Amino acid sequence: MGFFGNILVSVCVALPFIYGGIVVDSVKPILGLFSIMAFLSNLGREVTKGVMDIDGDALKDVKTVAVSYGSSKASRISALFFSLAVLISPIPIVFDMVSTLYMPLVAVADVGFIASSIVFAKDPSRGTAKTVKSLALIWMTIGLAAFVAGSYSI
Repeated sequence: MGFFGNILVSVCVALPFIYGGIVVDSVKPILGLFSIMAFLSNLGREVTKGVMDIDGDALKDVKTVAVSYGSSKASRISALFFSLAVLISPIPIVFDMVSTLYMPLVAVADVGFIASSIVFAKDPSRGTAKTVKSLALIWMTIGLAAFVAGSYSI
């Protein structure tokens, strides 16, 4: 399904934050922010994965960002989604929605996303895409830990 499929997968990654809030009867604005950050970072990862699969996707006429616009542009679009997630990440701190435990973990994830984006933009090869895809999963896991840690008061 190409980019639309990437969006659908990313929505499926983002929705559990909202569903979790509904289950515990506590849907708060912070869950929306966490959901948006998860959506954007996963969308960046999905676009990155498209660079890895560019040959097979082209054969099957799957219109991924990489197939439609090339690996270089896909790497920059991936970096855009990662960067948007990073730009949103301070909002919970600014509006005192999380504890201070959120800050160090989200900072590690943010630096990881930015560094990965820079590396991928400089070398949008299949090998770099594979590395960035794996690293993005690590940054997303650290980000999730930041979400959990931020919900605890010290």
